Amino acid sequence: MQVASSALLGLCAFSIAACSTHTAYKNTVDVLESYKTAPSVQEASEDHWLRAQRYRAAAERGDSRAMHNIGYMYQSGLGVRRDYAEAIAWYTRAARKGEALAMTNLGYMHENGLGVAASDEEAIRWYGLAAEAGDAFAMDNLGNMQYAGRGFARSYFEAAKWYRKAAERGFPVSMARLARMYHRGEGVARNDEYAYAWAALAMDRSQGKAQRDEYLPIVVHLAQELDDKGFERAKRVKDELARAIPAFPEHF
Repeated sequence: MQVASSALLGLCAFSIAACSTHTAYKNTVDVLESYKTAPSVQEASEDHWLRAQRYRAAAERGDSRAMHNIGYMYQSGLGVRRDYAEAIAWYTRAARKGEALAMTNLGYMHENGLGVAASDEEAIRWYGLAAEAGDAFAMDNLGNMQYAGRGFARSYFEAAKWYRKAAERGFPVSMARLARMYHRGEGVARNDEYAYAWAALAMDRSQGKAQRDEYLPIVVHLAQELDDKGFERAKRVKDELARAIPAFPEHF
């Protein structure tokens, strides 16, 4: 994750209902994205099982990213039976070795009560540690919790700060959320030129066709709200951001 007729931009990145924190599915690149053509269910299942075996072998040698990936597979039931307790165990091992993605996923597990008692306090603690380690997913999740007032007093200003941090690390979803903030004047002064610039960059940096198709109507809508001079300024801002912000890496 559509443009509402009321021009309130009610879709994934622009809807408060969609400002939920990232699941592990969104914390890593979907395994099936790597296929040029869609595999059969059996092929996908076999591939997941083989991946799980490779990750487990690497994890046992001390590879923290492999520990995280095994945790993700247990959380998602890919190649192994879904087991939240086992997922938490692997995430914890990876987090102790400094793996930021594992910290983020531990935050998600605590926030949503998966294998542990739900706790916004614990979620924020893990998201905070991951954000300190530079993880954009955690930054975005903290922005979502600030926006919704979960575990914090609601603060659009603080939400916008976290979205900007994640956006500046190349995370397209946070770019789209920041565009929403500029369009609505939430936590920042309203600026439709900046709203367009961030939304257009989010579309350019989108991860897969579905996300790009989701952002396209936003960009079109925002462009239509600008006059010619404003549109030219917005394009220059977008180009400046594109030069300054790195591409977001794959994680799985």
